[in-house]
Amino acid sequence: MGCSTGSKLSCVSRNGGAFSAAAVDLGVSPSAISQTIKGLEARVGAPLFMRTTRSVGLTQAGEMFLERAAPAYAGLG
Repeated sequence: MGCSTGSKLSCVSRNGGAFSAAAVDLGVSPSAISQTIKGLEARVGAPLFMRTTRSVGLTQAGEMFLERAAPAYAGLG
């Protein structure tokens, strides 16, 4: 399935930061989710997710990015 970067970010966020659950929802591998997020963070120049050994959650930059980008991505599909 060809999922946009925004849909992956949104899906990870909806799944409480669980890359594996987002991957299942989108029909892609967890690695594809991880690589997409890493690429997006590199382009944005800021971490979008705070990762610990026990959890993953949006940073303030991630929340702002998702809030601003979601309407644009929704208009594409």
